[in-house]
Amino acid sequence: LLVKGADTCVMPFVDSAPGACPFFDETQRHLDKFSEQGLRTLVFAGRELTRAEYEAWNADYEAACLLSEGREDELRKLASFIEENHLERGRTSVIFDSSTPHKRSLKLYGVTALEDKLQEN
Repeated sequence: LLVKGADTCVMPFVDSAPGACPFFDETQRHLDKFSEQGLRTLVFAGRELTRAEYEAWNADYEAACLLSEGREDELRKLASFIEENHLERGRTSVIFDSSTPHKRSLKLYGVTALEDKLQEN
């Protein structure tokens, strides 16, 4: 599973334990510095899915693809479920409800920052 997104959306799901991510704190300092400079950030993270996780998710995904109504909402929920590694299926995305239980299970792969010249300040 590969995930990319704004640091505020992805970093809460990165495993910050020293053994899992020895450069987590340093990366966070870089992200803070990028933010102070007005740069837009993008974080790349991921984790390996077990076969059982994938098969369960894929069955739900295939069923959602066949829906004639509510397909987009259901697909969005499934994406959130697999990206955020929810402890409970069917819960609201953490992005919309910070009380949703989740695991910090993503491995941090890297970050990037860029100046967005197309967007007005």
